[in-house]
Amino acid sequence: MAESGQVSSGGVHPGKPIIWPSGKSSAKQTSQVTSQEVAETGGAKANVSTAKSAASQAATQASSAQAAATTTPSAKPTAQISRPQTLQDIAALLLANNIPDTAANKNIAMQMLNRGFELSRANFLNVLSNLDGTDKGQAALDAALVMLGKDIDSAPGMKLLHQHIQNNPQMTQQLGALAQEMATTLGVIKASTSSGVTGKLAEILSEFEKQINSLADKYKFTGDGTLSREELINNLRAIKALAQGMQEQMAETQSAQTSQQNAALQSSLENIVKQTTAALENLTSQAILSKATDRADSNYVVYNVPNPNVTGEDVVIQVRRDGAGVKAEIDDKKTQVALSMGTKNLGKLHIVLSVREINDKKNVAAIFSTETNDAKEVIAENSSEFLKAMAEKECIVTSFHTVKNPDACILDYYLPKIGLDDLMKIDVEA
Repeated sequence: MAESGQVSSGGVHPGKPIIWPSGKSSAKQTSQVTSQEVAETGGAKANVSTAKSAASQAATQASSAQAAATTTPSAKPTAQISRPQTLQDIAALLLANNIPDTAANKNIAMQMLNRGFELSRANFLNVLSNLDGTDKGQAALDAALVMLGKDIDSAPGMKLLHQHIQNNPQMTQQLGALAQEMATTLGVIKASTSSGVTGKLAEILSEFEKQINSLADKYKFTGDGTLSREELINNLRAIKALAQGMQEQMAETQSAQTSQQNAALQSSLENIVKQTTAALENLTSQAILSKATDRADSNYVVYNVPNPNVTGEDVVIQVRRDGAGVKAEIDDKKTQVALSMGTKNLGKLHIVLSVREINDKKNVAAIFSTETNDAKEVIAENSSEFLKAMAEKECIVTSFHTVKNPDACILDYYLPKIGLDDLMKIDVEA
């Protein structure tokens, strides 16, 4: 929370001592999270503060200056106590910002703090504005917090992101359905007697069918540079424009004799337009999630790509940028890769690889989260295969863990949770 007279317009807690309604500053912060703990939690656990705050440093400097200017012995430091915050603390924080302490507002406030956001009036009103017109459910709140973290003010963007988080659209299914509809459209065109639609248009559509059938193979994470969101977007836009152009041409040339013949073609073209629109919305949401942010703890590039092993499912990939801000880039020598995928025999897996290059060798800490104990045991028993594969890529696995965690969610890495117990209220004893 911002200090008096310094209400922040957005972002996360700036690292200053938290000022509580009592007017007392938190002079004690939670201990720094070790690198091993970060590796074992996949970066999901965040530390409230890892160094002295600017305000604490200023106070220390002032104290030193005063000690140098006088020979009077300093007073004995006042003992301090700490405790986790309570609902009453949350309510007091809301009231201090002139926000009603309703149950709904307290839920929003707790999740803002839990995600590392400063509970300022400006931030809270930003979240409320994004929630306006939604069902105000958990998916909507997650989307609103993403928009806050990305500093994006866009009602259409909020709507798309809300749908994306709520419905979890699968790019694999979208591309497969589009390819099938393209084949159906070609069949209808070949059976049509309308000279205004057949001929060269059928030839063009056939070429696009080949392209869409190859997209799933090209648009997947293979490590050889074939992953290209821009290429997929351009192909989808071209297919959508072609379908819409064919619809317009049919409307201009349609007669009473051809209207019945073209009804099936019109329906198929309409399906193509709907499917390409849905896929483009999916990619737009991924672009929002991938936008560079000032939050180093959630500065990821996000991909939702076809799963080569499980039909109808995607692999969700997040790669962390090095640093924060628009200039932050992916550094393969210092990054974290999180993958969420379905498998045929082990169920859903969530894998986090933390990479650090030391002496020209990539050190990798790996965590495999599974839905069942059986899957966990199978992965542990076959860990030697993973170690061998990493060694072939000249990577040293410094730690390998398997855990049963059915609730592992990719969004928890994108919006890391601090944990309310880590947000401590500090009071000075009388």
